[in-house]
Amino acid sequence: MYWKAKVRTRWHRLFTTTSVRWILSSSSLTSKKYPVIVGSVYSDAVRNQWGGRRAHPTWGLDQYFVSQGYIVLNVNVRGSWGQGRDHNQTQLHSYGETDINDLESGVRFLIEKGYADPKRIGLWGSSYGGLMTIMSLSKKPGVYAAGIAGAPATNVWHAYPAQMWIMGPPDGPDMPARYEAQSALYQAKGIKDPLMIIHGTRDPVVLYSDTIALAEQMIDREQMFELVTLPGGNHAWASDNLRQARFAFKKMAEFFDRNVRNRK
Repeated sequence: MYWKAKVRTRWHRLFTTTSVRWILSSSSLTSKKYPVIVGSVYSDAVRNQWGGRRAHPTWGLDQYFVSQGYIVLNVNVRGSWGQGRDHNQTQLHSYGETDINDLESGVRFLIEKGYADPKRIGLWGSSYGGLMTIMSLSKKPGVYAAGIAGAPATNVWHAYPAQMWIMGPPDGPDMPARYEAQSALYQAKGIKDPLMIIHGTRDPVVLYSDTIALAEQMIDREQMFELVTLPGGNHAWASDNLRQARFAFKKMAEFFDRNVRNRK
């Protein structure tokens, strides 16, 4: 099944470097405030193109959300390419800090413009986007009504050495505190708002066992969450196969409708 929505896409620049793109239905031009879905969050999320990034082919899901009355917001967080050296390299040692501040700035922008209902903001992303989702729910309670983390990169130790250009080397007087500060596994204590985790059991990039480690800690702390396990699913769970994608997307739509769009 496919959904087609008449949409308007708008671009804005926040402050001096961060750009945002937001998509809304052509009928969403009244004075009412709308629910918002931020995502999928990732670096390089705002580009002058039609459709989604190849690694996360969810542009059809975006269209569906817009057709259901959501505004979909993408924020080009620091660490992204194409906006100069300062925008790219100010992310050093800052997973789950400057990036989630940029996401919040996009949310605040839509609230200040009068489009967004501040009580109905959802957030989602996969891999690094899953890290940002968990960090945002934990560090910015109340900003988001709910979040979905797909294949979340919860432990930056397991991203070494590929992401060392951001998280830094695995030694020095500030270790292991520096890696723990950038790992959602160690920073999830503040989560109070609804969280869904989606993860495939055969993920070779972010291990399913990392999600289980987070789940065990949250259970010990009596933090409620929902876990959607995709048997045999890989890291790019949204593009493994159509059957799995439909199942996961339906889970996401139901979760956001329940916790964001229909929130009182």
